[in-house]
Amino acid sequence: MAKRSPLTIIDNSTLRGVLAPARAVSKRVLEDMIDFLELSGRKSARETTKLIKEADKKKSWVSLKEIRTLARKKR
Repeated sequence: MAKRSPLTIIDNSTLRGVLAPARAVSKRVLEDMIDFLELSGRKSARETTKLIKEADKKKSWVSLKEIRTLARKKR
């Protein structure tokens, strides 16, 4: 027999969410879930697209090689 999940999923016309005992979801995972939901919104997506376009115009992207060089210097 399959093991029962400790999660309770709510999905109706008023609420959507997941309930779980604290032992099943760490605070870190909870924060990640909240960040995911907040950053998945239309407003956030538009803002990210705008920032990427600005960076493209200014050619302000930093190459991976530069980032690695900077990281080594910080060590």
